[in-house]
Amino acid sequence: MGRPSWRKLKGYAPPRLVGLQIIREAGYGLAMKTGRGEVWDGMAGHLQSQGVFLVHIDEAQHLFKRNASQSDREELSNAIKGVAIDTKWPIAFVFSGLPEVLGLPIGDDQVERRGNFIRFADVAMPEERDLVIDILSQMGDPVGIASDHLAPTDLPERLAFAARYRYARICQLVEGALQEALHWKKARLATGHFAVAFERRSLVYGQDERNPFLAEHWRHLRPNSFLTIDDAPAQSS
Repeated sequence: MGRPSWRKLKGYAPPRLVGLQIIREAGYGLAMKTGRGEVWDGMAGHLQSQGVFLVHIDEAQHLFKRNASQSDREELSNAIKGVAIDTKWPIAFVFSGLPEVLGLPIGDDQVERRGNFIRFADVAMPEERDLVIDILSQMGDPVGIASDHLAPTDLPERLAFAARYRYARICQLVEGALQEALHWKKARLATGHFAVAFERRSLVYGQDERNPFLAEHWRHLRPNSFLTIDDAPAQSS
């Protein structure tokens, strides 16, 4: 029975090194001096020996330099396609990350025929306010932290704003707030828990006037201070 392999990129990674990482994550040893073409040409066989049939590359936008040439992009695209359509052991690839992932050329008949492209829309407020409230309860209930009392407040709006209306970032902030509540052995989420969680994930430490969970006029804040130093700015889908 085959198994999947997963890899998260942290900053630009040359295609040859990405190929090496994929093979090594699958449990197959390969020398660093192996050439780029050799890595990708032999990947299907290496992964077959380890029973790997699916490779998930998260933060895949880091496969590309911002100034990558079209030929560089096409070369990487062809290398990935070659592994994906291998006649003996085709590998399925899942690329996730920011919209720059689409920098991988898709104007290819074989890629278009085999690929599926999914965009996650931003959370719409106030239309999806109930979704934010549901995230609070679905994440808090399993650890015994109540959040129903926050529904009538403006916390859901502040939360969505602080997370730049991104579903995953909303969940990330809720997780941080829950960790804070658990640390202090509290049974109910409070605005202060979110304020601390936001501080830890942003550049606004000690600046309450820039913290959407503390600022009185939070709607007038620029929604960009969520980012940590090593976090690339998100692009709207």
